[in-house]
Amino acid sequence: MDKGQLRVLVQKEGDIWTAQCLEYDIGAQADDLETLKRRMDLTIRVEIDQSIARTGVEFGGIGPAPDYIVAAFEQTDATLRASSKTTPASQEMHANNSHKSIEYEMALCA
Repeated sequence: MDKGQLRVLVQKEGDIWTAQCLEYDIGAQADDLETLKRRMDLTIRVEIDQSIARTGVEFGGIGPAPDYIVAAFEQTDATLRASSKTTPASQEMHANNSHKSIEYEMALCA
């Protein structure tokens, strides 16, 4: 997997949709899938910016998701996966072009 490629597991838990990144233990939740996608984009961008500010490294200090999340992602049907791309949140990083877009694959776990 490319260093800039992340995987995200999407699940519905009761009335709430959740998204959990596999490579880093970060996630988001929302009432619908469209809002969930926007929140996950923002969460990834903010985690990049904040971890760089704290540690000097993208996602520095953030461990991976639990193994059961990875297993659930790997069991999803490939037809239920979609790619997405997000960019860093901070204007400073945009101005300096110091950070590339982060691509991630989302898998819907039924």
